[in-house]
Amino acid sequence: MRLLCALLLGLCLMGCAAPRSYMGYRVVDFPFEIAGVGTVGLPVTDGGPIPAESDRFKVEVAGFVVGQSKRDPKQGEVTWRFVVSAKKEVELTNVTVEEVTPSKEARLIIKDEAPGKIGNPKDVLWRASTPPASASPADSPWLYSDKASIYVFRFTINERGQAPVVLYQPAWFAVAAKQAMLKAIER
Repeated sequence: MRLLCALLLGLCLMGCAAPRSYMGYRVVDFPFEIAGVGTVGLPVTDGGPIPAESDRFKVEVAGFVVGQSKRDPKQGEVTWRFVVSAKKEVELTNVTVEEVTPSKEARLIIKDEAPGKIGNPKDVLWRASTPPASASPADSPWLYSDKASIYVFRFTINERGQAPVVLYQPAWFAVAAKQAMLKAIER
């Protein structure tokens, strides 16, 4: 009887596992509508999304920077930047990054067909950036919207001799953060 009680207590406690946390924040699976896939729950916290990760790779950056245009210093520009780390040295054959939210169809952002080796002390990270785009209301309306801008990027990472790894990385930008970026452009 004691053994049965101990077994039942153990099973009950397993069902009462502590909530997941990341950097002191509680993690929840937030539903995102992914182009061509449907609704997918991705881990986020009150502090924002957490890095997408597999047993082999981790998304370190999926965001943008703004600055003055090199062609016209009176204009601002936006560049998207993406960074992935490997947990051991690997040879990548190609990497693609697509915007899959808010777009209704996947939109190719980056296609690197010769990324090479990463994960070694010399080349620890895979990095890619888009060409700069005008930071104008016509070309980057999301930057000027009065709502948070929410994106999900799909990273497809192909390593020589391995099955592709697909990671979905949410990224959102609060109105206050976008306004600070626009002020930086104005200066």
